[in-house]
Amino acid sequence: MAHAVIGFAWAFGITFIIFTVAKRFMKIRVSPEAEIEGLDVPEFGALCYPDFVLATHSSGSSSAPTTATTQDLGSGR
Repeated sequence: MAHAVIGFAWAFGITFIIFTVAKRFMKIRVSPEAEIEGLDVPEFGALCYPDFVLATHSSGSSSAPTTATTQDLGSGR
């Protein structure tokens, strides 16, 4: 059990150091706009899942977006 804890602590420590050093030389995260849009087009130049859309439902108390496909939304395909 102690070996597993030491292994996790070592992996966390080394990873933290690597990312701390890497952040000084390069950008680790994408822009907030690219996060919202999705990384398909900004990173790969293509829309990878064209049938997958984010939609909000007007009913209910939650305003968080839910995932739905165009088939779920009744696109008539």
